[in-house]
Amino acid sequence: SKLDQPEHHSFGRLLKTAHALATSNASFNFKGKSALVTGGTSGIGHATTLALAKAGASVVITGRRAKEGEAVAEEICKLGG
Repeated sequence: SKLDQPEHHSFGRLLKTAHALATSNASFNFKGKSALVTGGTSGIGHATTLALAKAGASVVITGRRAKEGEAVAEEICKLGG
């Protein structure tokens, strides 16, 4: 059934949305805004982090893995967030 497909579950829809935002050319303006992303070192949190940084937000991330967090922080800085 359709309900067995990942895109029909909330997480699947959220993941697709975050990925679309992170990879789109759409113009979202978050300049002058701050964002806190919990779980920002992987998965949907990582995609959300990059989308917000790309849109100009100052992004703060939390996560349980320091090494991955440092890598994401470098990506955020390269995007200006």
